[in-house]
Amino acid sequence: MTVGISGGAFMPGVPTVFAAGLLLAACGSAPEPAARPSPTEPAASLTAVPSPEGSDVNDDPAAPEPASAAYALHEWGLIDVFADGRFELAAGPGQPTTRPWTPTDRHPPVRIQVDRPQVRKPVIYAHLLENQEAVQFSLTVALTGGELFEHFPPAQTVEAGVRWADVAVSPGPCVGEVSYPGRDDPPCQGIPDDYCEVAELSNYEAPDADCLTFGGQRLNHLFYRGAGNRPELPLEVEVGPNGELRVTSVGPVVPGSLVRVSATPNRSFSISAAPPAAGQTVVVPVATRQNRLPDPAATNAFFEEPGRQGLTDGEAAAFRRAWERELFGGGARRPHLRDALLYWMPTESIDALAHLDLTPPPEVVRRVMLVRVELAAP
Repeated sequence: MTVGISGGAFMPGVPTVFAAGLLLAACGSAPEPAARPSPTEPAASLTAVPSPEGSDVNDDPAAPEPASAAYALHEWGLIDVFADGRFELAAGPGQPTTRPWTPTDRHPPVRIQVDRPQVRKPVIYAHLLENQEAVQFSLTVALTGGELFEHFPPAQTVEAGVRWADVAVSPGPCVGEVSYPGRDDPPCQGIPDDYCEVAELSNYEAPDADCLTFGGQRLNHLFYRGAGNRPELPLEVEVGPNGELRVTSVGPVVPGSLVRVSATPNRSFSISAAPPAAGQTVVVPVATRQNRLPDPAATNAFFEEPGRQGLTDGEAAAFRRAWERELFGGGARRPHLRDALLYWMPTESIDALAHLDLTPPPEVVRRVMLVRVELAAP
């Protein structure tokens, strides 16, 4: 497709969709695959380090930056921002709709929601590095301006978050060993939005994640979910009079490509465009039968991006397992949103949504989050 570019910024006519979520801290005794990108800056993005510039000689010396340990933390998820202003941070698509989408429905039936933003199902896995035999870390997750709804395994709750202290990582996977709570079990009762995501955690186990031990239990991953403030997003989106999108870069340049998914009760179509350069605008038309990307090439290319950003094969497969049908449809199922724009959140923008404090900090951090923007009719 041809993408038009102009220079000005504008205010979006539509809220962006924020979906993000699974922290995959998978520690493996083997080093990360050579094809993966170079490591991120781990400590700088996780803990504040006092600047020596401008300090007085009489001031107390700044505390030294803690030494990192030979493990990697990986995270993936989806950021949903809906047209009515709500947003969610999720690992999976959430509660199924109560009935099928029929041709007479203007929009698909929606799951139960509360009238505030939700941070849903980030999951954490770990990889040992440099032939380490074991590592122990403590992790605190803080939701920006948020409230914790649920977490697993049970741990200490802190303001707007949760802390897992002294999590041990050992080589090799421990998949299928956990008996997760069901919907009728106590952990799933009394949740504010009446939806329990702990019951779905077995779907997101990654076989190439190393084993975590916490509270005497061997685990594939950690999990939390809650509500938070609406995030600052790197793109502003405006729907034009003919349904075309004007997408303007107002922050860090997003990686990968933009994908627009437009659906009818009978079919869904996708179209791709390069993201705008800093301060620029691109125009994305409605996806139709005439300009659509071919299937399954479009979805295959889209789901290669988490691997390019550094997730393991098992983690990338878990992401696809969670979101392929929800985002693109398949079989008799339509996408959950009738018209949506998808793009990848820049790494430097993620920490403002859910801050991670790790002791000791890992040598490598991979945070991969997809943004889904619900598009309102012009």
